[in-house]
Amino acid sequence: MNFRKNKFRTGSAWRRSRVGGIDRLESRDLMTASPLATEYEVVASNNAQVSGGVGYFGDGGHVVVWDEANVGVRAQRYGADLLPVGSPILVAADSGGTTVNRPQVTSTRDGRFAVVWESEVAGDRDVFFKLYDDKASVVATAQANTTDGGINQDSPDIAMDATGKFVVTWQHSTSFTNRDIYYRRFLATGVAVANDTTVTGATGGNDDFDPTVGMSDDGRFVIA
Repeated sequence: MNFRKNKFRTGSAWRRSRVGGIDRLESRDLMTASPLATEYEVVASNNAQVSGGVGYFGDGGHVVVWDEANVGVRAQRYGADLLPVGSPILVAADSGGTTVNRPQVTSTRDGRFAVVWESEVAGDRDVFFKLYDDKASVVATAQANTTDGGINQDSPDIAMDATGKFVVTWQHSTSFTNRDIYYRRFLATGVAVANDTTVTGATGGNDDFDPTVGMSDDGRFVIA
């Protein structure tokens, strides 16, 4: 899997199959799209590393998240000089029958960030998040969805405004052909503003899945 950080399109990432699943990161110039640095490894590992995401900071730094097989969801911060800031962070671990995957990340200009992922236990999937301050210290961690009842909540995405308030969205699945999109808003402290809210209803033959969300600096957001 490769990551690319572009000044003209922050947070872009894509997956490429490689022996050993090595993560790499590339940065490009705003106007010319010429590389600011050669492609380099985020973390070298013999485990498969997939489902990456990137959050961008106002000073040119960024944070990369990924799912590492047999390890869990991990993150690594970088400065504007493209050098690592601190060691890789274990956001959520695969352990005790729990499998975590599909991470996404969002960030503020001042270096705060939040990671969302899905967690599966005995075939039941739910959505969790972990909120970090600008020093990568944990501010809050919680289950994002309140709706459960054995129904799968998965494929999450997350977006944050300039003050650190954020919204999490996911698909609510009762079957492979009956899926709705839900969201939930949170304060910058990680405290929920309200309970789960449905965006769509899987009625009349509709089947809605794989949501993505974007948020403006003032807190407005769009879910697709």
